[in-house]
Amino acid sequence: MSQVGLDCDTVHTPLQTYFIDALLDKIVKEFRAMDMHFERVISSTLDELLTKIVRFSKQDFVLSMPDHSQRLRDLRSEVHENFSKAWTIGQMADMMGLSASRFASLYKQEFEASPTEDLIRTRIVQAQKMLSATKVSVKQVSLACGFESVHYFHRAFKRRLNITPKHYQNHKLAMRGSVPQEEKSFTLDRLSVDSDFSGTMEIVDGEILFHGTGSPWAEFLGFSKDEFKNKPFLNSVYPDDLDIARETVSNIIEGRNVKDVTVRLNTKSGDFVKIDFSALTKGNTWFWFAKKLLIDEDIN
Repeated sequence: MSQVGLDCDTVHTPLQTYFIDALLDKIVKEFRAMDMHFERVISSTLDELLTKIVRFSKQDFVLSMPDHSQRLRDLRSEVHENFSKAWTIGQMADMMGLSASRFASLYKQEFEASPTEDLIRTRIVQAQKMLSATKVSVKQVSLACGFESVHYFHRAFKRRLNITPKHYQNHKLAMRGSVPQEEKSFTLDRLSVDSDFSGTMEIVDGEILFHGTGSPWAEFLGFSKDEFKNKPFLNSVYPDDLDIARETVSNIIEGRNVKDVTVRLNTKSGDFVKIDFSALTKGNTWFWFAKKLLIDEDIN
């Protein structure tokens, strides 16, 4: 402690204390987890704690007036690091020594998002990582990311990414060839029964073309059969869904089956329709399937 100028027989009263709870909490968590090199993390965190106590104890009142910008960044780092914690604006405001309304106003000015929205975005980013890498249930991901309920998580995820958590997970794992075992059992017969439209397709110059679709599929999109003939799949995709559609086409080209990829397709009238798209290869032939969805339909 002498290295940071902290005398053991002296009472130190820092004028700012916003950092203490967060650093002590970090020390406790490291001690309980005992992960690799936890001693070094505890040592450096304790050094930071003592250094700040000395700093804010020795500065006069004027010099120690809060730097809201830096303190907000420190707080934000703490919140994002512990995104699963049940944070409230009141708790964050108390850590800053501000009223809830003043804190929320300063936070939005600094980060161009409210504290709540910023935390939700961080949780969803973490949820995306979990859903992309594991076969864990949506409910478990919801709890791990700090959402108060799986229903709230579902709504928050879909509102910001335009896809449900389950569809996102299925899509990502399918792209890696690692879908849950129950998803691997899909067959031509099962897809034919569950789908509204189906046919064969071929890969031409990095695109996929539908064949044997008949009039119902063309009419579903508002075209005549002749108008829709040889129309590339990507040409029909709604602009906001092009990334996921391109990834789907890429995986088909690489020989991987895809199942229940939710995309919106443009219609001739300028509106769009929503489908679940699947593709399965048998021998040298690719089969495609599409199931109609309501525009506001949530798929669990």
